[in-house]
Amino acid sequence: MKYPLTLALVALSSTAMAEEASRWSAGIGVIQSPSPYIGVDNQNLVFPAVGYEGKDFYLRGPSAGYYLAKDEQWSLALGLQLGPSRLDPDKSDDQRMKRLDDRKFSVLGGVRATHKAKWGLLEGTLATDVSGRHDGQYAELAYKYPVIRNARFQLTPGLGLAYYSDDYADYYYGVSGGESLRSGFAEYHPGSATNSFATLDMNWKFASQWLAVASLRYTWLDDSLSDSPIVDKDHSTSAYLGLVYRF
Repeated sequence: MKYPLTLALVALSSTAMAEEASRWSAGIGVIQSPSPYIGVDNQNLVFPAVGYEGKDFYLRGPSAGYYLAKDEQWSLALGLQLGPSRLDPDKSDDQRMKRLDDRKFSVLGGVRATHKAKWGLLEGTLATDVSGRHDGQYAELAYKYPVIRNARFQLTPGLGLAYYSDDYADYYYGVSGGESLRSGFAEYHPGSATNSFATLDMNWKFASQWLAVASLRYTWLDDSLSDSPIVDKDHSTSAYLGLVYRF
């Protein structure tokens, strides 16, 4: 399956942006997690949402980093984050899928840059696998513009692209020769891929220290990924809901 951990990261990032002071936050989040893989049901994941936004360091759920530079408009950080993809073949109700190897979470390390201006927010990430799962690379570029923004409520739509290198895409969407022999799926190697996505983020400060957070992310899979024999979808919709207390 594919947990939309990126969605949780985005939601917690927008929570951090709500106030400038260095603060801890804690709460609970719920992710509705779709899977592109054959026979794997959508699942819900409940997890603690812990965050910290400081002058030099940040912690946002599955991501942590150190700011190399930061001002009111620009930020550049070195960081680590949990990769968003995973497949447990035993979760599938398709007997062929059960004969595949596990695709495990990876840890991605790299740089993240943001630029805030009157015309919106631009975010970019360049990262590589540092956990040895697939040794692939990941890149993401997103543009967001708050259509509603006041002291208590913010609504921000966005558009973006997510790039997977050959090794990254092959690990999660490919079928090796050995897997093909065991499962009956055709051997498949997708090559590099670029997904496009649209997002909608919401923050509601309903009390002095309480914040409700929601995010939606609709992803269009690259043809090379949706054509994989172990995939039966060409799109996915992820949702995140969170309740956060800021100390």
